[in-house]
Amino acid sequence: MKEITQQRPVPKGQHFINRMLQLTVMLILTCATATAQEVFKNTELTITPLEQGVWVVETADMTTMYIVEGTERALLIDTGTKCDSLDKIVRRITAK
Repeated sequence: MKEITQQRPVPKGQHFINRMLQLTVMLILTCATATAQEVFKNTELTITPLEQGVWVVETADMTTMYIVEGTERALLIDTGTKCDSLDKIVRRITAK
């Protein structure tokens, strides 16, 4: 025979408070993670690591580039955005 149990009613407004608390915690964790990983940022672009030796470069005009670092050189996969001193920034990130 299956036992039937009753759930206690949730107080009025408690669902809203619980959901707001969940969203606040998620927002705090997302912001902390995103800003902690940036290795370079200026008005034109932001560079964040994807994995060891690979970075994503996101530009202000919504284009994306990638930097891949090898043992001897680094490769910039560029979608055509002009950024001032991009070569110097890549060298600063990779030391290549």
